[in-house]
Amino acid sequence: MSNRSLAALMVAVVIALGCAPHHIFGDVMRQAEREIGEQIAERVVNAYLGEIGPGIIESYSIGLMQTMFYQGGYYADELEYEPTEYTIWRSDDSPYGESIERAFLKERDDGWQWWRLEIFGEDPDTDDDMHLIMEALFEPQEDRRYIREMYVQYPDDDEPSEVDIDEEDAERWAVRAEEWSEEELERAFLDTVEVEVPAGTFTADRYEADDPEQEDLRTEWWQTDREVPGSVVKIRQHEDADIVQTMRLDAYGEGADESVLGAF
Repeated sequence: MSNRSLAALMVAVVIALGCAPHHIFGDVMRQAEREIGEQIAERVVNAYLGEIGPGIIESYSIGLMQTMFYQGGYYADELEYEPTEYTIWRSDDSPYGESIERAFLKERDDGWQWWRLEIFGEDPDTDDDMHLIMEALFEPQEDRRYIREMYVQYPDDDEPSEVDIDEEDAERWAVRAEEWSEEELERAFLDTVEVEVPAGTFTADRYEADDPEQEDLRTEWWQTDREVPGSVVKIRQHEDADIVQTMRLDAYGEGADESVLGAF
């Protein structure tokens, strides 16, 4: 299996298992599933992403960004990062040793924002490394971020490529966080605890919420008082009595202010 095929398989598993809560993505996540699911599912299973063609790869890139942008934490609104801040997350449960880095690179004078996602993993059968990089220029609007420019370097690619953004279909080029009311947050609150993750030990409020689309899926997350970028230090999803995935904050800091894909 090629590294690019492994990337396709990984994100297919993420979407299938609901590793990013539907409560966050709402209609955007369901739209991404509809658009890329039927088109790439058969080819992903057959592990030949390279045969799909440029049109499907564009939709695939949208699905990747929509799926992975909130992967490292359960965010009900804006990601509270300052420019140049980054976080690194690691999954306890992924067979691929999955690690995700999210960085807020810069904010332009017009308020548009450059962000980068890097996804690291390995093929459990061959131990081949997998490294995927995405950089996107977002235009923040209320409860969503519209993607205005996007660059991607897939694991098998020697050079990054710019993804063609269709202005006539701009609505689907968005990542969205669900807006929560104070009452919803109060109902989701469990307790305040000390939580230890690789990045340190934090006092955090622990929350839990059921997925509105899947009765057997619920998400648990630990949120601090802005001690780290984005505030969340741990997220865990349960399906019935089984733990689907646990993401822990591995590291955080500042100084991520350069594009590695030549986006700016």
